Amino acid sequence: DRYVEGKWVSFGGAFYDNFYRDTHMVHRDFGDFVRFWAAVDDGCVHPACILIAGEDGDGRIHVVQEWYERGHTHGEIADVAERLHEHYNCESWAPDPSAAGLREELMRRSLPVVDADNDRYVTSRLLYDALQPGPDGSPRLTIEPTIRMLPLELESIEPHPTKNEPRKTSTADGSVDPRTGEPIAGGMDHAHDALRYLLSAIPGM
Repeated sequence: DRYVEGKWVSFGGAFYDNFYRDTHMVHRDFGDFVRFWAAVDDGCVHPACILIAGEDGDGRIHVVQEWYERGHTHGEIADVAERLHEHYNCESWAPDPSAAGLREELMRRSLPVVDADNDRYVTSRLLYDALQPGPDGSPRLTIEPTIRMLPLELESIEPHPTKNEPRKTSTADGSVDPRTGEPIAGGMDHAHDALRYLLSAIPGM
């Protein structure tokens, strides 16, 4: 494992070397979940991201929806959050801790806003551990196959060369793989950060 004796150890390659699409990208039914959680990473020039995750009766977390767009004001992002909340009735909304204006707009719409932890070391360990297989061989965290940017980012995030935490790669925002037409997530960590905030706000994680 990358977490060794109290430290994140860089072996090269992807930071989340325990993320596998064939294991973590699975479909689950809406009725599987007893509650929902949400988080928002701020962005305007760069994309903003909202993630919604369901939690089942065994405490397993499944990312069910991703909204990932650039060019929106805090008010417009909060409007999207309000519409999603009407559908999912989330237990809490964990906004980007550095985005006071976004937090204010969410609260203005009476969403249940909570504080997210932005300690990259702590929350990245939380995410890494959630991807690990449990006693039954299944990971605690899975992702709906329709989610596009989160898995791309998990595959591109790399270990920081001097700190015990992940970092985004230096590829320019919005780059596209000419072979596939898919976005290259290098230089992007918006869905990744939203997932860190989301997991940090779930009691018992």
